[in-house]
Order: sequence, then C-alpha cells, then structure tokens
Amino acid sequence: MATTSSATGTTGVTSQSLLKDNITLHDTADVEPEHRLHSSSSDVDDSTEASNGPEFDPAHCLFCLDISEDIDTNLDHMSKSHGMNIPSPHQLTVDPTTLLAYLNLVISVYHECLTCGTQRRNTQAIQQHMLGKKHCAFDISDVESEYREFWEFEGDSPEVDVDGDNVTLPSGRVIMSRSVRSTQQRQRSSVQHVAPLSLSYTSSLEASDLNDTSTSDQPSHKQALTRQDLRALRMDKQLGTLNSNDRLALAHLPAPQQRAILLAQRSQLQTARRQQRAMESRLQRKNNQTMMKHFVSDVPGPKLG
Repeated sequence: MATTSSATGTTGVTSQSLLKDNITLHDTADVEPEHRLHSSSSDVDDSTEASNGPEFDPAHCLFCLDISEDIDTNLDHMSKSHGMNIPSPHQLTVDPTTLLAYLNLVISVYHECLTCGTQRRNTQAIQQHMLGKKHCAFDISDVESEYREFWEFEGDSPEVDVDGDNVTLPSGRVIMSRSVRSTQQRQRSSVQHVAPLSLSYTSSLEASDLNDTSTSDQPSHKQALTRQDLRALRMDKQLGTLNSNDRLALAHLPAPQQRAILLAQRSQLQTARRQQRAMESRLQRKNNQTMMKHFVSDVPGPKLG
C-alpha cells in the first residue's frame, strides 16, 4: 500500500479538499466558473451545494444513510445490501479508503451514476437512481474505464520495444525518430546520383556484411515499457498541465493519491465541457425557429421562438 494504515482514515478527506480548493484547471478558461451550468436559480443552488459537499467518511455508506463502525464493516454492508463489491482487491494499487473517496466524489460532488454515468441535480437524486436501477456497482472490464486506473493487471498494456531511436509497436509497426528518417532520406537521395554497382560486387558486399553481423555479437539494449512506466509518463504529462502552486500542493502526496486527484480533475473537465455543449445546444434551438443547422441572428431584438 502507498499509505500506512494510520493514514487511511484521512486520505479521502485530503484528496477531496485538494480537489475543491487547490486544483485550478487551465483548460477551462472558456468554461463557466461553475462547471454545473443550469438555467434556473434552483440549479445554481444545487451546484453551490455540490461544491460544498459533506466531508468524506469511509464508514458512511455511499448509497444510503447507514453508518458502520469501520471501513471493513461498511464494505461488507455495501456488498450485501447494494451489491457493490471491489473486484480483484489483491490487484488494487491504492488503499480502499482512497477508492471509496473517489467514488464518493463521483456521487456526492459530480452527482453521476457509477454504472451508466447518468447525472442528477443533487446527491439524493443520484442515490435514488442507483438504488432503483440497481446501479450501485462499477465495471473495470472496459480498458477505457476511469475506475480501471486504480488496478494493476498483467498484460493490460502491451509491451513496447525501444531499440535505440526506433520504437516497435505491438502491431509490428516500427516508428523511427525524425533524425534517423531525415538521415535515411539524405542517403537515399545521394544513392540516386551514384552509378549502380555490378551484381557480383554487390553480392560480395552482402556476403561480407552477413559475415560481419554474424561475428559481431553485440546486445541490442532493448527495454520494455511496462504499464507502470506508461502510467508514470501519463501522470507526469498531466502534472505538467498544472501550475506551480497545484504541483506543490500535490508534491507531498503519494503517487496513487495523485493519480486519483488527476482522474477527478479530468472527469470534472469533461463534465464541464459536456454541460457547456448542452447549454449552447439549448440556446441554439431557442434562437433557431426552423431548426437550421447553422443559424446566426443578424438583427437586434428579442430572441425568436
């Protein structure tokens, strides 16, 4: 485990507080400050209530008002009463508290269903949806699932062979660097201006090359990028999009907890963009009485429709 047992009780609280206070999204400069965009005043109150959601308690059930003695009892309650199990716990890369903290973030802050992704206006509404539809479980079988990032599976990501400046993909395709490609192009262009050699001379050259390659037994120095390496590269790329203050706020956290925060940030950004597209679509339908695909109002005055 990345965190000790004494710190498991406060891991979710730290993750959620960082999400609400310290994370600043650079890509949402063209998005409204509140990522939940609604038209009525009651929706604005709901978004304000979501941003100031209750603190996470690992002993509190995610779907009902039941409060257990500890996290193990809570997991047993959710498994028996709601059918929410943690698949492959031996391959989980984070502690159960961090996983429950992220699930609580999806339910209590984003108001999204764990199974189908349906959104509601408040926590009680999405809990009622999940209980009524039996959507209290989440699936990690899909490789694109956001919850799969918390597990480590063998063979989940094919190995990529790196040999010098060349990269061999699992499909067999070889990717060369630009420098090697430009060098080969210059060599190819220079060969075109040279007279062709005789067949006997070229055959002797090929035979000598084969002898040289057979005698020289040099290691290829191939290395395989495992899933851990790819995950670390992806996390470094996501950390690079943050400003210096956000990176300093995440520096003291372990890698699994940083990954959970970055996943929550990406989910928040996707939700904000989805809500913005929905609002723009509603505005276009209101201003377009004939439902034309591209409509631009060229006269001032009240909206059509």
